[in-house]
Amino acid sequence: MPTKIYLFIRLFIWISAILFCYGIAGQSINYRVYDTENGLPSSEIYSGWQANDGKLWFTSDRGVFNYNGYSFKIYTTNEGLGNNTCFGIFPREDGTIWFTGFDGSLSYYNGTNFQVHQEITDFVKNRYLNDWIDFCVFSSDKMYFELTKTKGLYVYDFKTRKVQRPIFPDDMKTGSMAKIGNSVFYVTRLLNTSNPVYNFIRAVNIDANNYALSRGNKVYRYSLNSNRFHLEDSFDFHSFIQAKNLLVRNSFSGDFFVSAANGLFLCNFQHPKFVKQAILDNVNTNNIIQDHEGNYWASTFNRGVIFIPDIDIQSYDETIVKNEKILSIYHNNNELFAGSGSGQIFILNDNNSEQYYLDVKQRIPIEQFIQITPDKILAQRNVDRVNGKWQFKNKDPFNFQLITPYDSVSVLYSRQNAIVHYDGNVGISVADRSPLNLIKSLCYTGRKLWIGTISSLWSADYKPYQAYNYVNYGKIFPILAQRINDIQPFREGILLSVFGNGLVYFDGKKPILVVHEKLHIHNLINRILIINENQVLLLTNNGLIQIKFHSEKSFKIESVELYDVNDGLSSNFINAAFLSKGKIYLGTNKGINVVTLDRLKPCLVKPIINIIGLKTSDSIFRFSKQIILKPSQNSFIVEFEGISFKKSNTRPFYKYCLLARNSDTVWAYTNDRTIQFTNLNAEEYEFLISAQNKNSEWAPFKSMKIVVKPYFTNTWGFRFALIAWIILVSWFIYKTRRKNNLLKQEQEKKVEMMGIRAMENELMSLRNQMNPHFVFNSLNSIQRYIITNNFSDANTYITRFSKLMRTSLSMSKLEFIGLDKEIDFVSTYLDLEKLRFDNLFNYTIIIDDEVEIELTQLPSLLIQPLLENSIKHGFKNMKQGGEITLFISLFDESHLLIELTDNGKGIENLGDVLNENKSKNSFGLGIVMQRIRLLKERMNDNKISFELKNLSRGVKATLIVPVR
Repeated sequence: MPTKIYLFIRLFIWISAILFCYGIAGQSINYRVYDTENGLPSSEIYSGWQANDGKLWFTSDRGVFNYNGYSFKIYTTNEGLGNNTCFGIFPREDGTIWFTGFDGSLSYYNGTNFQVHQEITDFVKNRYLNDWIDFCVFSSDKMYFELTKTKGLYVYDFKTRKVQRPIFPDDMKTGSMAKIGNSVFYVTRLLNTSNPVYNFIRAVNIDANNYALSRGNKVYRYSLNSNRFHLEDSFDFHSFIQAKNLLVRNSFSGDFFVSAANGLFLCNFQHPKFVKQAILDNVNTNNIIQDHEGNYWASTFNRGVIFIPDIDIQSYDETIVKNEKILSIYHNNNELFAGSGSGQIFILNDNNSEQYYLDVKQRIPIEQFIQITPDKILAQRNVDRVNGKWQFKNKDPFNFQLITPYDSVSVLYSRQNAIVHYDGNVGISVADRSPLNLIKSLCYTGRKLWIGTISSLWSADYKPYQAYNYVNYGKIFPILAQRINDIQPFREGILLSVFGNGLVYFDGKKPILVVHEKLHIHNLINRILIINENQVLLLTNNGLIQIKFHSEKSFKIESVELYDVNDGLSSNFINAAFLSKGKIYLGTNKGINVVTLDRLKPCLVKPIINIIGLKTSDSIFRFSKQIILKPSQNSFIVEFEGISFKKSNTRPFYKYCLLARNSDTVWAYTNDRTIQFTNLNAEEYEFLISAQNKNSEWAPFKSMKIVVKPYFTNTWGFRFALIAWIILVSWFIYKTRRKNNLLKQEQEKKVEMMGIRAMENELMSLRNQMNPHFVFNSLNSIQRYIITNNFSDANTYITRFSKLMRTSLSMSKLEFIGLDKEIDFVSTYLDLEKLRFDNLFNYTIIIDDEVEIELTQLPSLLIQPLLENSIKHGFKNMKQGGEITLFISLFDESHLLIELTDNGKGIENLGDVLNENKSKNSFGLGIVMQRIRLLKERMNDNKISFELKNLSRGVKATLIVPVR
């Protein structure tokens, strides 16, 4: 009998505890389940851990796997894992992740592949059959571990690669370990239990001041300040909670999670009942971890992995409002009213002891609640409390649409384009003939009646039962010429939800658009909930937005936070909200959510960015700070991932750019995790990638340098080699050409010398030809004198002739002679010819004063043939009166101008005479022309010339000759 009483008492205590834990049955934390249909290898998950790169790792009975927010990647023995059934996950400071296997194996992941640690695996398998590593912790060069069934704590030295003997006596039960600073903290087993299931999965947790240990069915607290266990701060779960693992949630409040075989519980040592809340009901939970964003991940025995947001948004999943589209919501006196889109009014007590609904037969959506008396609520129709239950008023003629309070006993409501003043019994239309069209929102501020229509904002002055002085502000301010979804009094004016423009404040004078970079995509606001003059909630189709202003007089926004399904909302479509007793009740497209106001904390954590690597058509490169590509690999794909479990679905998650040298940063936006670049120039690039959290805060960008090598022909080495080769070839060509030119010059010089010698010989020959010619003419004259017995003239002639011959012989050997000698020779010649022709002519020699006769040399024997031509041909058939004038002057510093004129008959066929090939009349003129040509060629002097022309009477010969 005592035993039965004892069992009855235990049963009573157990039921009481269960009732306490589920005191808010019907309301539960929203969570998300990932199971085999989502890509998990099994539903039996043992433990979890988040790596530094943001990925979540989990162990199961069918391999280990990780999750990057997009998909699950599974690793088994095919990838090198020691055993597919793994229990524990333990990180080491070198970045490796270690996994304990069911068969005693110990595997680790090095970032690329799995490897089995053979020494420890062999040690466990060979010495302890059917045992495995339960818990381990690493120091810089050692690993401390305990086995599930074997006594003692073992140490493996990574330097010696040996396992040391247990560091505790064999009769001491082992416990759990954790690393604090550089020390390994070890807790001996405090509770022995015969059930091994509750022994092999357990964990410890450390917060600011406490070390909490779960063991069997008890939780203990160890204080780091006092360095002792507080046994009085233990709690025995044996009566109703089968504890496995715990996780400190908040070191300041003392909250921690306990994962157990029959659920997940939020506990607190200071709480009167210890257990604050049951999070997962009857879900066999092995382990719980917290990620970098504050979310929780529970490993369960038969339901996979469960994602639990940190904000504690609860839903009424076990009530009649589950999955209903809720358009309006109201809470008062522990009663919750919800209006649906199908015309139903749901009524629930806070403890869910009673829940029922009223059905509006017209099926008109219930868009608003107003309570005007404790027993009367307006919601499409009158709802009265009768005998403690709410019901529609019989034969109610009124059909309320939008309602705004007027005073404590009456309201104003709209009906299509009419406005009615209603006191609870009688409704009087106050604007039957108003210019309004399809009213969408209504607000009375005590001074003005504000009306929002489908196309504009209106106002009207109002006194009881009369609205007048309508003003259409849409015509004055274009920003207000849109559909007005909601109007709420705020500060000295009103806050408006303007379709397409977002949130607008209006004081009746000037509209102010509330602007923030995070609000530009949330311009479709369904409703506005005023918290205070600094804090506003916006109900949108993208979730719940919390806005905080800098001050009560400023519209400068301090912060904007978005809360959506990733935070636990049932739906992103938020239609209604009501604030009551610090809690916000939300009507969504999938039922009702409740969140405590002070739990709406901004998500300040930014995503973790990982660049996975780069792929070309023929190679795969893992991430490194710099990747060098061949010229043919200038088209590639960069692969990356941003780890965030609360991504926004309304805007791009990533921004990236590829910077070349001296280029501007131009960001592009995408939701893809791969970016393709094609046909890049050979250059050094920097790839930058960042990701934003759901509150539009960008993570520090991660970078990777990508060097596209040029083809060898485009490298500076090739260019320098080419330049050197060109220089070498050019130098060789130059040397060869120079050598050839020198040889050619020598040959040309030889040829030139030969030509010069030939010219000189020819000139000499021409000069020598003049001597016989002159001698022949002179001898004819002497002969004539002798025949005529004129011996005196013959003697004179012979004397002068001999002098002339001596001078001619000496001059014919010289190329140049002095001008004085040339004048003396010419004078002697003219005197002889004058004597020979019986004073047929007279001559005059004029030399310009600038000419220095003694110092000037000119080519010899050029003037005499010209004189001969004038005497022989010009004075032919003349008896007397011939005149010859010789004028010599400077042409320039290196040339003489010689002009000879006569008054003879001139030269017939002058053109033929000047043509050397046709000249037959004058042997002397031909010699002169040939000498002039040869002098011009030999001396390369174009100024040397000979000109002969007829005058009106006589001939003029002009010579330009070089001088020395």
